[in-house]
Amino acid sequence: MRGRFRLFNNKSRYVHNILSSVQKSVRPSNFLYADILEFLIRHRKEKIDFSVEGYASVRTVINRMGQLGYDEEDAFAALSQLVEWQLVQPESLLTEKIAFDDPVQAHASAYVHTRWFLRQPEYVIASSADMNYSSYEMAQEAARVWGNQREPGYRVKQQMIVRVASYLQTEYARRTRRHAFYEDLGYGGKHVVNMTAIASDLLNKPAIRHAR
Repeated sequence: MRGRFRLFNNKSRYVHNILSSVQKSVRPSNFLYADILEFLIRHRKEKIDFSVEGYASVRTVINRMGQLGYDEEDAFAALSQLVEWQLVQPESLLTEKIAFDDPVQAHASAYVHTRWFLRQPEYVIASSADMNYSSYEMAQEAARVWGNQREPGYRVKQQMIVRVASYLQTEYARRTRRHAFYEDLGYGGKHVVNMTAIASDLLNKPAIRHAR
C-alpha cells in the first residue's frame, strides 16, 4: 500500500478531494462536488443550454442541484471551487470568477477523479484525512487514525476504508430519505457509494493463492 500522500495530499495542483464538503456550507454534504460533476459528465454529449454539446449554464447547474436538495449558495460555491480546481471548464477559460450565464463543461480531469480515483483505495484513505464528517463518531475515528505523524499500518487502513465506505453509504441513505428526488436524480452520490465500495473491496479482498 502506497503512502498517504502518494495520490492525494490536498496540495497537488491536479488531484483534489471531491469527497469533502464545501467550506462554510449552509447545508454541508459529501456528495455535492460529485453530483455537479456527474450531471455535467452525463450530459456531455447533449445540447443543454447552448448549441455546443456538453455545455450548461452555471444557472442550470445550480438549479439542478437545488432540485436535489442542495442550498443554491453552496452549489455555486462548489461549482466555483471545481472551476478553480480545473475539474470544470468555463467556455471563456477564465477561472477568476464565474457568472450565472457562463457556459461550463466537465474537464477531462473530472473523468479521472470520478471514474478512476474514487475506486483507488489510497485516494479514498488519504481523502479521509481531509474530509468533513456529519458523524461525530466518524470524525473521532479519522482524528485517531490521522492525528499522529506516523503512517497508519496496513490493517488500520483496511479498517478505515471500510468505515469511510460505510459512512458514505449511510449519508446517501439519509439524503434519499430527506429529499424526494435524490434517489432518482442523485447520480453523483450513488456513484460515490458504488466506487468507494469497490475501493474498500480491493483493499480488503483476501489474496488468491494459486495452486502449484
